[in-house]
Amino acid sequence: MNNRRRTCNKIFEKLEIHRLAPTPENYRIWYEYDNGNIDELVTEIDRLLSEQMNIDERLCRQIYKTYLYTNNQQQADMTFLAMNDLLKIVISLLGDMDSSTSQFCNALTRCIERLDADPGALEVKNIIETVSQEAKNVREATVNINQNLSSLTEEIDALRDKVERLGHESITDNLTQLMNRRGFDDSIIAIVDKAKEEHSNVTLLMADVDNFKRINDGFGHLTGDKVLRFISTVIRKTVRNSDVVARYGGEEFAVILPCTSLKTGMHVAEKIRKAIGERELSVGSGQQKIGRISISIGISQYLFNEPLNTFIQRTDKLMYQAKSSGRNQVIGDLN
Repeated sequence: MNNRRRTCNKIFEKLEIHRLAPTPENYRIWYEYDNGNIDELVTEIDRLLSEQMNIDERLCRQIYKTYLYTNNQQQADMTFLAMNDLLKIVISLLGDMDSSTSQFCNALTRCIERLDADPGALEVKNIIETVSQEAKNVREATVNINQNLSSLTEEIDALRDKVERLGHESITDNLTQLMNRRGFDDSIIAIVDKAKEEHSNVTLLMADVDNFKRINDGFGHLTGDKVLRFISTVIRKTVRNSDVVARYGGEEFAVILPCTSLKTGMHVAEKIRKAIGERELSVGSGQQKIGRISISIGISQYLFNEPLNTFIQRTDKLMYQAKSSGRNQVIGDLN
């Protein structure tokens, strides 16, 4: 929780420096910039800063539209608008109901206020679940509008499903169907915060495919994509359901192991390395041989109250140490 608060404070400081309104869009721009999640966005803002440009509201709208306003975001916005209209219809239907439904109307009004505040996908999901439950509870209060509420509940459920899908897509890597970098960032914050509360261990594993450029250059990028999907499948099958597997970027993968010591994590890393390396891969109808694939893995355990960036960078450095000292091996932080 402290890490989130510090991140939030840093971003609001940037908004104040540039005299920007604290809107969700502006917050998102500087969040992504601060975390370095989107290279093109970081490059553009660095250019503007180096040229001493005034990053005003107009420029922020342009940056958001160029780098952040995806099709998923457009669909989510349409969903939010539909949800807002739906709630207003429900309130109008219940306006003349007796006092037994006043609590429901008040709950809906509060939900509209939350929607007007431009919530994120997770918050909208919670709002929809609240409305859905309230609608189901109040259906028994009157026979006259029971049919209307039933119909509206179905619409709410459909909207909830859509928001859940959009929320999943926003943190999922399209190629491997693992979590993407944004999903990893959110997950490691939550897992480390929980570990600090429960005084439990968290171990992080960072893996990189050895000689991946050779695969792309020799067999083509489509084959390279198949290799990445193969590796993601092996990792998912090797770890527990409670572990978090992400495509960290390019041919690099990350695995967060909650409630896991470094010693146990080393065993997991070795299982992954061996499972990937033991299979001879081939592609195409002619079964052209790619050969065996290997990965280099760095692994470390979280140190209490260690900055998250330090934890991640320490593990990433160990992974590069594994690559530079011969590849196809696991190196753990023994300190």
